[in-house]
Amino acid sequence: MTIAIGASRTDSLVVGPDHLASAMGNDGVDVLATPKLVLFAENTSHQLILPHLAPGQATVGSHLDLRHLKATPLGMRIWITATLREAERRRRLFEIAAHDEEGAILSGFHERFVVELERFLAQSHRRQS
Repeated sequence: MTIAIGASRTDSLVVGPDHLASAMGNDGVDVLATPKLVLFAENTSHQLILPHLAPGQATVGSHLDLRHLKATPLGMRIWITATLREAERRRRLFEIAAHDEEGAILSGFHERFVVELERFLAQSHRRQS
């Protein structure tokens, strides 16, 4: 798998009703929920690396160090950028930055590992026994 350090991907979306903290049980908090923002950050990192994986490989998240800086209201567009900062053996470290129409809303890092999917799932299934 080859992907250059510094490679990046930016995804965007408009905050919808399902993205709000209130939709997750935090009544009255009608702003983008932190777990939804984290999910978008992880997905952007995954989508950046996905085209570079060999058949049978996948990535799994292993660590998050993210700071949700500001609240984003319903209907506002956000952009999330994942930039590959480190690649060592199977480990990939991404710098994450997100902003909405008014400025920065998220910063930090996300770590993923490249796995051989069949082996990874076999190990997981053995834990069920």
